[in-house]
Amino acid sequence: MDPLLKRRGFATLLVEASKVANKLTNIEFAPDIISRSCRWKEAKYAATSLCVSPRADRIKVLYNGLPRPKMELSMAKGISTPFDCAKHLSQLLCDRSVIALVNGSPYDMHRPINDDDIHNDPTEANRAFWRSCQVVMAAAVESAFKDKFRMRLLSFHETSLQSGSFVADFRMELNSKSALEGIVNWSPTECELRALSQVGQIIASNAKPFEVLDTSPEETRNILQDAYRLACLRKEAGSTSSTLYRVGNYVQVHTKTPMIANSSLVGRFSIVSLRLLGRLAAEYVKPNDSPYQLVYRAQGVAMPTAFLAHFTTFDVLIRRAKQPNSTVADASNYVEPL
Repeated sequence: MDPLLKRRGFATLLVEASKVANKLTNIEFAPDIISRSCRWKEAKYAATSLCVSPRADRIKVLYNGLPRPKMELSMAKGISTPFDCAKHLSQLLCDRSVIALVNGSPYDMHRPINDDDIHNDPTEANRAFWRSCQVVMAAAVESAFKDKFRMRLLSFHETSLQSGSFVADFRMELNSKSALEGIVNWSPTECELRALSQVGQIIASNAKPFEVLDTSPEETRNILQDAYRLACLRKEAGSTSSTLYRVGNYVQVHTKTPMIANSSLVGRFSIVSLRLLGRLAAEYVKPNDSPYQLVYRAQGVAMPTAFLAHFTTFDVLIRRAKQPNSTVADASNYVEPL
């Protein structure tokens, strides 16, 4: 069978990862993902421009926490972020802050502030970490496969840390029935999963911020330009607006917020399974698109950089995470049996 992933040697199916790299390299994304990133930057610039025309309003931000309790900062409304506030306080706060609390609510470190109170608290950080790892996993899977076996995100599934893994579903679009028949019996080897995990590890280690852009449904459609993801998103989202996150050149929408401040906060990272669920349901296939589309489920596990653990401890977490996550049903409405 023709290799699926872009890299060879270390894993039969991956892009250019013949061996574990001695130094980090940039991950190459497909042109449609790069175009999505460019549209995101244009929308972000437009949103920022509205806040400085005719001039930027100032707000007083009261910071409650170490190292300077009840510190008052004068910041630019709609432009300054909790991360900008941290820059005025200490480098350690910049490096280690995961999320912020604004008026008691969890808040992205790179989301512009419109209110007058901010302090840091770890209680919501674990959930933000899990969501952020989902985005890193999606970026890894979407960038790793060859164009003729292209993988694109369908849906993120909400799972607890106690369940042992974060989960996302992807679709693989194939050109012909023979290509579909040739791939249905494929499942990644341990070597291939390690190579796929390495892509995610590189994305995390490149230390990119999780940039934030709140958008209307129309803006979301214009930036994503992915009808399949948008169809699933309508079922996921409970509000009329969406939040688009950008880490490096990868842009994706997530219905839950916030995310962690920076990808460097992700330490050990592993994509532990990628299994076939079935065919993409006929009602989801768009006109003029290939009807030969498969749905795969990826599961992963990760640990924060701050958590130092022996590799055998992480191996125990990997073995547990390989089991199908019982909190997520296999029978999604966009999947039909082969």
